[in-house]
Amino acid sequence: MRTHRLAQHPALLRFTPAILLLLLTLFLAGCEKAENITQPNKRHTVIVYMMAENSLCDYALSDLKEMQKGAGDIPEDCNLVAYVDNNKEPITYTFSAAKGCRGWKRYEEQNSCDSATFRHTLANLIKRFPADHYSLILWSHGSGWVPRTNGYEEPKMLDEGKRRTIGIDNNLNSSYSNYGSEMEIPTLRHILEELRVKWDYIFFDACFMQCIEVAYELRKVTSAVIASPAEIPGEGAPYHVVMPHLFKGEGAPEAIAQAYYDYYTNNGGLVISTLRTDKLDALARATRPIITKAFAGKKVVDIDRAQAYGPYSSRTNWRPDYYDMGSVIHLLEDDNSEAYTTWRKAMEDATTTRLHTQFWISSYASFFTAEVVDKPYVSLASMFIPNPKHDIKGYNEALHRFEWYTAAGWNLTGW
Repeated sequence: MRTHRLAQHPALLRFTPAILLLLLTLFLAGCEKAENITQPNKRHTVIVYMMAENSLCDYALSDLKEMQKGAGDIPEDCNLVAYVDNNKEPITYTFSAAKGCRGWKRYEEQNSCDSATFRHTLANLIKRFPADHYSLILWSHGSGWVPRTNGYEEPKMLDEGKRRTIGIDNNLNSSYSNYGSEMEIPTLRHILEELRVKWDYIFFDACFMQCIEVAYELRKVTSAVIASPAEIPGEGAPYHVVMPHLFKGEGAPEAIAQAYYDYYTNNGGLVISTLRTDKLDALARATRPIITKAFAGKKVVDIDRAQAYGPYSSRTNWRPDYYDMGSVIHLLEDDNSEAYTTWRKAMEDATTTRLHTQFWISSYASFFTAEVVDKPYVSLASMFIPNPKHDIKGYNEALHRFEWYTAAGWNLTGW
C-alpha cells in the first residue's frame, strides 16, 4: 500500500479537492487530441505506468503536473510516456521539451492491474515509441512480494483467484477505495519476459518494493531495480527533480535514487536503494550457506533485533515485518567469519546505492518507530523470514513460488 505511500497523511496533501479539479481541467485542456501514430526511433523511452484508481488518485495528478514542469529537461532524442488510470477513463500522455504535455491516447474504462491490460498497453507503447533503450516506472500502492490477504478487507470484496502485490485498481473510478485488483510479481515477470525488452531500470514508485524476492524475480528483465524497502511519502517521487536523471544512461538508477533522497532529506525522510540485477546470482550463492545452516530442519530463529521496515500486526493487515537483509545476515553470522565477509562483499556489489534518513514517515507511527537502528549493517533491501505465525496467511507457502526460494537455499531447510 502507499498510505503506505501515505495517501491520507495530511502533512503531505498539496491541494484541496476543488483546486485539484481545476488543475485537472486545465491540464487536460492543454493536451492535444490523442493520436495513435508511431514515433521515430529515439535513444531512450521511459514509460510511467500509473495504477491510480485508488486512494492515490489525486497524487497521480500532482505527479503528472511535476512531469509537465520538468519536461524542459527531457532530451530531444528521448521519450517520456505516462499511462494513467485514476478516477476517470485512462489516458496516455507524452512529454517533451518542445511540446510540453500532449494527450496521446484515451482508452475505454479498463482495469490497469489486469494482466491482459498491462501486457497490451506496454506492448503498444513499446511499438509506438521505439528506442534503443527502455525504462519502466511502476507507480501505485505496493506490498513487495507479499500476496494479498484478507486482513481488513471485507470478504465480499475478495477474489482469492486474483491475489496480487503491486498496484490497486478498485474498478469503481473512485479515489477512496483501496479494494480491487492487484498484480502479482511472478505475473509481472512473465509479462515482461513476453515483451522481450531488457529494461535499463525498473523504478517502483510504491511502498515496500525493494525486497530481494522481487528483485531476484525480475533479474532477467531489467538491469537495475530502484525502490524503497519501507513506506514512501504519499507524494511519491518529485518528477520535476528526477527528470534530468531518467535519461542519463549509465548511472541513471543511482542518480534517480540520489535526487529522490535529497528531496526528502528535510521533508519527512526516505529509505531508498538500487540493486544491480547482474550481481544477484552471486548474492544468492553467498546467502545460501548461511540460510541452510541457520534454518536447517525448519528451525525458528529469533530475529526480532533485526532492522524492520513494518510491524507485523492486525493494524498492518498482518503483513510480515519486512526485515532488512543485511541486518538479518549479520545476526545469523559472526561478522569475522568467512561466510559473512563473502556475503558482505556480494551485497555491496549488488546494492550500488544505499540512502536513508534516520527516520521515515510511516502511517504506523502511532505504534511503530520508523527508524533505521542498525546503520552499520543494513542493506536497504528486505528479506522474508519464514515463521509459523505466517502460516495463517499462507506467506511461508507463497515464498515457494519465487525463484529466490531455491536460489537462497530455503528449499533445503524444510520451510
